[in-house]
Amino acid sequence: MRLIDRLHATYWFWRARRALKAGDPEKAALFADMIEEIVPGHGGLESFREEVHTAAIGLARQRVREEPNNPEWRGDFSRALLEENRLDEAAEQVRRGLRLLQNDKRRELLQPEMLLIAGEIEYNRGHYRRAIDLLDRGAEPGFGMAAIHYYRGLCHLALRDRRACRREFTALVNTAYWIVGIRHQELARNQLGQPALLEHPEAR
Repeated sequence: MRLIDRLHATYWFWRARRALKAGDPEKAALFADMIEEIVPGHGGLESFREEVHTAAIGLARQRVREEPNNPEWRGDFSRALLEENRLDEAAEQVRRGLRLLQNDKRRELLQPEMLLIAGEIEYNRGHYRRAIDLLDRGAEPGFGMAAIHYYRGLCHLALRDRRACRREFTALVNTAYWIVGIRHQELARNQLGQPALLEHPEAR
C-alpha cells in the first residue's frame, strides 16, 4: 500500500468514526465506502461497518416509531432491514412507504429510491421479473442509475439472458466512473468474462 493511500484511509477513518459518534451512520457509511475505494479490503472496515449498520437500523427504527406516517423513514428502515437480509420485514416497510407516498408532496423525489429498494428486495427473494419491473419504474437519470443497471443486469443474468445482462453492465460502466463501485466492476468482470468491458475511459 502506498503511503499516500494509507494516509488518506486514516483520515477518512477518522472522519467516519466522528460521524458515527455524532449519530450520523449514513455519513459514516459513505466515508467507509470511500476507504474501500482507496484501500480495497482494508482490515478495519468489516467490524466498523457492523457498528455503522447497528447504529443505522437503530436510528431508522426510532424514526419510524416517532413518525410512523413519514415515508422517508419507512424507506430508510427498509434499506437497513434489507442489509440484514430480513427480506419480509423490509418488503413490508417499503410497501407502507409507497402507500404513504401516494399523498405526499415529496412523492416525485422519494419514489424512485423507494422503488429501487423494492427492486433489490425482490431480486434477493429470487423474483427476478418482478424486480425488473420495479427497477424499470424507479429508473431516472442520475446517480441512482448505477444501482438500477447493476440489479437489472443481475436479474437478466439469473434469467439466463446474457445479452440483456451485457447491455445493463455496459451501461453501468459507462456511467460516471467514480460512482461505479469496485465491487460492481469486479462482479461484472467475473460474470461476463469481459475485462475489456470495464475499461472505462476515465480509468485509463
